[in-house]
Amino acid sequence: MTGFPGFYTSLRNRNADDIWARLEHETAYKSIMAAGTHHKDYTNGLVGGHAYALLGTHKLSNGTRLVKLVNPHGVDVYKGDWSDKSELWTTALRKEVASVLNETDGVFFQSVEQFVADWSGFWISINTTGWKKSTWLNLGRDLKSSVGATAVFCKTANCRVNKFNLDSAVTQKIWIGIGTHDTRDYVGCTLNKSVYQYVKT
Repeated sequence: MTGFPGFYTSLRNRNADDIWARLEHETAYKSIMAAGTHHKDYTNGLVGGHAYALLGTHKLSNGTRLVKLVNPHGVDVYKGDWSDKSELWTTALRKEVASVLNETDGVFFQSVEQFVADWSGFWISINTTGWKKSTWLNLGRDLKSSVGATAVFCKTANCRVNKFNLDSAVTQKIWIGIGTHDTRDYVGCTLNKSVYQYVKT
């Protein structure tokens, strides 16, 4: 959606300390984040099979590590620990995270341990401020078959596989974004939806 490089992290059998370290890093880096719930009925008010924006992390003075989330529908129905009406909050702790009791703004907190237990996974769209970017456009409309035309999505000789060589005078990390066109736009490929993938090298 953003066009920025990103990745998905599953929370199945994950360690809360590792997830906290990742979320803290991306919060400091000002990356865009979102999280998704499991497709199930929750007893704590979370909506199953739903995406929430992940706003960042906060570590309280008592050592509790909190993940800040918001329901994009603007309604906060989460009723677990560290929810708006949770008895765990004190006036002093609320001030630490500038939190107010407002169940109509969709914003709420969870401990990182509860986050790992409740959620299916999260997406990170990396902040690319200051990065250099180059783009290539290749339509491959010559309708000629080429080496590699037996790729999974290639069903006809119209599908073309291309090779790019990238050379750099300095050692660096790069992200490569790969996008395919919808069949409505590109008759040479039978893939029926747009796909965007980034590969870190």
